[in-house]
Amino acid sequence: MSCSPPQAPATHLVAVPRTFVYRGADLRFPQAFALSMGSRIAVVGEAETRGTRYFLLDGGLAIVADHCIPAAGALTEDYVAIAARFLETPYLWGGRSGFGIDCSGLVQLAMQMAGRNAPRDSDMQASGLGRAIEREELTRGDLVFWKGHVAIMEDEKTLVHANGHTMTVAREGLEDAIRRIGWLYAQPTGVPAALIPGFCGFLEPQPPLIRLPAPSPPHAGRRESRVRLRTISTRRRAVAYVPSPRMRGLLYSHIFVAGRSAV
Repeated sequence: MSCSPPQAPATHLVAVPRTFVYRGADLRFPQAFALSMGSRIAVVGEAETRGTRYFLLDGGLAIVADHCIPAAGALTEDYVAIAARFLETPYLWGGRSGFGIDCSGLVQLAMQMAGRNAPRDSDMQASGLGRAIEREELTRGDLVFWKGHVAIMEDEKTLVHANGHTMTVAREGLEDAIRRIGWLYAQPTGVPAALIPGFCGFLEPQPPLIRLPAPSPPHAGRRESRVRLRTISTRRRAVAYVPSPRMRGLLYSHIFVAGRSAV
């Protein structure tokens, strides 16, 4: 979303979950509208009022400067920390903003703000990111996929996800999530092995785990990521109330950087 005419190139991104655009450089002025993290704006000037610095936009509008970062920059390399800033944001099917967000939107937006690239939907993320790991290797930044759902591991036992159970972005224990989701969607799902480069055959019924290596320092002006993939399988079966040989587990993690359902 941009609050400037299409021809005006974006100079900055909103870097907080939600912020206001005012009708002038003063927090006491009426709000024109609100913007979410990731919104692109074109700054045309600066002003300061009572010690608060504002970026000026077309039409006399203003936004708090500390709520923005340069358009070519990254908020932080830790996309998990970015995702956690959305805790208690309302769940919204198809949403990708601080006003409402879904599971894959949370992954994509958090990675975008970390200077990385990820597909929009969870099935695209499942088939386009990651390398397999063992269950005991699970750590911060890994992604867990169910059919139509994705969650981010905050540590080896806790995940963060936008979900239709709490209708918010919330923390939940991994084992609790597997048991809770199992009655409806069974185990975390896998993908055909043909979709994972470097893997031959099919994934085993046990839930495999996928990790992406820790990021290297991002290059200036670059925001996309590239991925190296390999696959192995876990040997521990996740608990599920509805067993199905077609339901194969799949866990992913964050990506090697040179440069992403209602459950």
